[in-house]
Amino acid sequence: MVMRFDPGDDAGFEAARDALVAQFVGWLQQRRTAEVDEPSSDAAMLLDWKFNYGDGQLTSWTLLHLDEYLLEWYPRKVMIPQDLAQRTPANTSLFMVFLADQGLMSRRSSSLASIEKHLRQIEAPFLRAYNDTSRHGLGKSMLVGMESLGLGFDPGDPSSLERMMDTFNALSFEERGRMMGIEPAPQSPWEPLVNGIDLPPAHRLSQADLDAAAAATDVMQRFVAISAFCQPGRKLTQAGRLTVADGTALARLLHSDEEALASDRKIRSSDELGAMSLWVEWARLGGVVRTLKGALVATASWKKLSPTHQHTKAVDVLLEVGPLGLLHARGWHNRDLDALIDDGSIELLVALYALGGQGMPYVELLDMCRSVARSELSRGPYLTEQMLDVQVGRALRAFWAVLESAGIVEAREVDPVLVLGRLGAPGLVPADALRVLVRSIGAEPSPNVGLAMTELGRAVMPARLSDGGYDIPAVGELVEGPLDAILDKISSWHRVRVEEEFLLWSARRGIDVIMAELRRIVVGTQEPQTRMACVDLAGLLDDDAERAVRSLLPTRARGHVQGWLAQHGLLTESDQEDMSTFEAGLEMLSLHCTGTPDDDGVLRPLLAQLFEMLPPQEMMNVLWRVPEPWAGDLLAAIDRVVPDKAIAKQARKALHQHRSL
Repeated sequence: MVMRFDPGDDAGFEAARDALVAQFVGWLQQRRTAEVDEPSSDAAMLLDWKFNYGDGQLTSWTLLHLDEYLLEWYPRKVMIPQDLAQRTPANTSLFMVFLADQGLMSRRSSSLASIEKHLRQIEAPFLRAYNDTSRHGLGKSMLVGMESLGLGFDPGDPSSLERMMDTFNALSFEERGRMMGIEPAPQSPWEPLVNGIDLPPAHRLSQADLDAAAAATDVMQRFVAISAFCQPGRKLTQAGRLTVADGTALARLLHSDEEALASDRKIRSSDELGAMSLWVEWARLGGVVRTLKGALVATASWKKLSPTHQHTKAVDVLLEVGPLGLLHARGWHNRDLDALIDDGSIELLVALYALGGQGMPYVELLDMCRSVARSELSRGPYLTEQMLDVQVGRALRAFWAVLESAGIVEAREVDPVLVLGRLGAPGLVPADALRVLVRSIGAEPSPNVGLAMTELGRAVMPARLSDGGYDIPAVGELVEGPLDAILDKISSWHRVRVEEEFLLWSARRGIDVIMAELRRIVVGTQEPQTRMACVDLAGLLDDDAERAVRSLLPTRARGHVQGWLAQHGLLTESDQEDMSTFEAGLEMLSLHCTGTPDDDGVLRPLLAQLFEMLPPQEMMNVLWRVPEPWAGDLLAAIDRVVPDKAIAKQARKALHQHRSL
C-alpha cells in the first residue's frame, strides 16, 4: 500500500497522518502496551518529516530514509529531554512493526528484519549525533545555549520567549556566535579519525603482573642501567652534554648507536650518539637522573618507587613531550611534521586501544598519517607530495619505535581483512569472515604486519585516554541481570566490553546454568549475530570452554561450533557435517546485508574474492536451501552489489527458490 502526498496537499496529508497515528494507537492498545502517547508522538513527527522533507510516501521506508531522519534531521531540529530522545529509535522501530503487521508497508521498503536490526544498531550513533552541538541547527543551538544560561522559555507563555530573545540580543557577537555554532572551536585534525569510536574497558592486571610487565619493558631496563652508570656522578661538558668517553661507554652499555660506534669516523660530541642521547634525556625528564653541580647523577627517590610507578612517570613524560619531540630534541628534523604526529599521539593510541589487543595493519596507520600531513602541512616548491610521504613514513617508524620501547605497543602479524566484529561494532575488530568461508576449500588470507597494544598498554593507557576526553567504560553494569541483557549489547558495545561483562556474569553462576542459558538463547533467536556471540562467549570459559561450546552442537549454531573447534584443534570426525562450516561463513557475511553503502562496500570485494575460489552456482545452491531469513538477505545483496549480470541472475533465481521454500 502506498500513501503518497505531493507538496501543498497539507489537508490530505494531515487527515492521513491522523488516521494512521490513531490506527497505531489502537494497535498498541490491543497489544496491551502501557505507553502509547510517546510512540504515537514519535510516529506523528516521523510522518511530518516524510511529508515536509522526504518523498511524501508515508508507507515506504528504507534504511536510508531512517538514517536521514534519525542521524541528520532529528539532531538538527528536535530538542526534547535526553530520556525521551534515547527511546526514539525503539519507538520508530515499533511503528515500522505496526506498518508491516497491518500490511501497510510498501514493496519498495527495506525488509522489516533489516529495519529492526538497523534501528538497534544506530541507537548509540543517534544519541551521539543528538548531543553533538556541531550538528544543531541555528534555532536549536540558540535554545540549547539559552537553556544552559537558565533562560529557557515556556511555550504557553509568550512573554517568556520575548524575555529570552531580549537576553540573547544583549549578548556580544562573539557569545552569540559561539552559542549558535557559527564559529566552532578549532578541532584537532586527528579527531575525525576516532570521533564516536567505541572503546573497551581497561585490561585488568594484578599489581604483581603490572610490576613485572613494567620492569620488563625496554625503557625500564635502560633506565636501571643509566641510574647505575650515573651513581657516582658523570661530569658534563659546558654545553650540558656527557663527555665523548662517557657517552660512548653508556651507548655500549645500552647496546645503542651500534652503527656509529662501529664506524671509523671519529665521534666529536656525545650528541652524535642519537639513541643514547634519547635515553638520557628521557631518564632526566622521568626523574631517574638529574644535573647537580655540573654532573649527571642518579636520584635516590626514583629507585624507591615501584616498577609500575617508575613506568608511569616514563609514559607521562613520553606523552607530554611527544615521542618525536623526545627523539629529536637535538639535530635536524622536520619540526612541523614531528609536532603534527606528536599532537596525534592520543588519537593514534585510541585507534589501537579500540581494537582490544587485536592489531591494525601498519599500512592503515601510515595512510592515516599521510592523509593528515597532506591536509595540514604546507609544502614549498622543493617538497613534493611524494617526498612528504617519505618523510611521514620515516617519522612514523621512529614514533612507534619509541612507543614500543615503552612497552605500550608491539609489532604483530594481523589479519588485513577488517570485516565485522563478532562481538562488537562491525568494522572495528579483525574477524575471521573469509577464514571461516574458505576453510573448506583450503585457502587462507595472507597475514600482514601491523601494530597492536600490549597487555601492559591496555592496562595503563585508559587513564591517559580518559584524561584526553575518551570514555573508558566500567564492567559490572549487567552482572545481576539475565544473560539476554548482555547479548542485547553486542551491536552497540565493544566486543571486549561484552566479553568482560559475560565473564563477570559467569563467575557468579555455575557452568550448568551458563550452558543452559546459552543454549536457550541460541534456540530461541532469529539473529545470526546472537548465535555467533553465544559460541564465542562459550569459548571464553577456560577449562569449561570446549564443553560449553560442544553443548551448542545440536543447535542452529552447529557450523559456528565446528569452526571454533577446528580453530582450536578440537574438531573430530564425529563433529563434522558437510557444508555446516561453509554455511556458517555465509551467515557471517549476511550481517553486512543491511543495504547501507558502507556494508555494500564491504560485501562487494569479499564476494568477488569468494567467487574466484568457488563457482557462484555452488554458493547459490547452498543458500537457497537454508530455511532462514539471512540466506534470502544475502541472495538479495548479491543481486544488488555484484556487477556480473550472470551471477546476479543466478542470485535472483535462487532467491525465488528460497522464498518458495
